[in-house]
Amino acid sequence: LMSMGLALAAFGEIAFSGVGFAMCASASVLAALRLVLSHTLLHAEGEERMDSLSMLTVMAPVCAAGLFPVALLKEASAIRESKYAQDSSLAAQTALAILAG
Repeated sequence: LMSMGLALAAFGEIAFSGVGFAMCASASVLAALRLVLSHTLLHAEGEERMDSLSMLTVMAPVCAAGLFPVALLKEASAIRESKYAQDSSLAAQTALAILAG
């Protein structure tokens, strides 16, 4: 069903991008893989079984680590031009605020 929606969205698009299509298709496959893994771990028997909060604490950093390099590659020019890259004290203050929560 998701593949059909993706195909309908891309059909007739004037500025079709093969890279964008491949990224959308791979995102769909990886989301399905994450769901299967989560379901398997949540409904396992015995010691391997995890509760939903533990699953979140395990999966969130893994997903973030997987997305971070792609974001850096795709947004490198915007990052270089941002005010945070120009002013190191502003970048440090922002990083501290993020880490402090």
